[in-house]
Amino acid sequence: MIRISGVDRTYAGDRVPSVEALENVCLDIKKEEFVSLVGPSGCGKTTLLKIIAGLYRPTRGQVWIEGTTITAPRKDIGLVFQRPILLPWRTVLQNVMLPVEVLRLESERFRRRALDLLSVMDLGEFKDHYPHQLSGGMQQRVAIARALTHDPAILLMDEPFGSLDAMTREALNLELLRIWGATQKTILFVTHSITEAILLSNRVAIMSQRPGTIIEVVGIDLPFPRTLGMMSSPSFGEYAATIRALLETRS
Repeated sequence: MIRISGVDRTYAGDRVPSVEALENVCLDIKKEEFVSLVGPSGCGKTTLLKIIAGLYRPTRGQVWIEGTTITAPRKDIGLVFQRPILLPWRTVLQNVMLPVEVLRLESERFRRRALDLLSVMDLGEFKDHYPHQLSGGMQQRVAIARALTHDPAILLMDEPFGSLDAMTREALNLELLRIWGATQKTILFVTHSITEAILLSNRVAIMSQRPGTIIEVVGIDLPFPRTLGMMSSPSFGEYAATIRALLETRS
C-alpha cells in the first residue's frame, strides 16, 4: 500500500545551518495494516508523516502509494494531528463535513456518512454543539471522524492522543482499534508511547535520533481484539523491553 524508499529530508535556512531531519528511510506498509512509528523527540517522525501525506517533498528518495509516486496531497489520505484543530465557529457536524466541502463531494451522501461516524464515536447527540462545549477527548474523536468522512484508504495520525489524560487516552486507543477493525483502513500512527504502539499495532517501526532512519521493525504477535488487560501480560512486557532496548542502544 505504502512504500518508502531511501527518503532523506534536509531543512536548509539562509542564516542558520541546514538540518538533516531524515536519512535513508525505508519502510513498506501493507494494505489494512496498522503500523506505529516510535522514536526520540526530533527524530523526524512528523516530517516523515508529512512527506507521505504529500505536504513535504523529500530531498532524496521516493514514496509510493499503490505504485504511484507522491508529489502532492491526495484525496485518499486522512490526517489526524496531535491537537484537534477544529474550527470554533462551526458545529461538530459542520467540522466533520469540512473535507466534503473542500473536495466538492456529494453533500447529502457524505452528510449521512458523517452522521454515521458521529454515531460510531458516541457523538451523535453532540452534532449541533460547538468545539468549546466538548471535552478534549470528544474533540479528538470529532477530528478522527473528520479525517474519515471522505472515506480515505489511508489514515495518518500524528500523536493524536498525546495531550489527553491517561484514562481518556486508553479509551480512545480501544475506540481506534474498533474503528480500524470496522473500516479496514491502512493506518500509520506516530506516538512516543511504547505501550500504546504495542497495544494498537501489527508492527512497530523504531527510529533513531536525528537524522532519523528506521533501525528496526518489530512485529507484534498479540491476538485481536486487543484489550487493556494485555498490557500486564508477559509477552506484552517482552515486546516493551525489546523496543525500549532498541531505542536506548541507538539513541
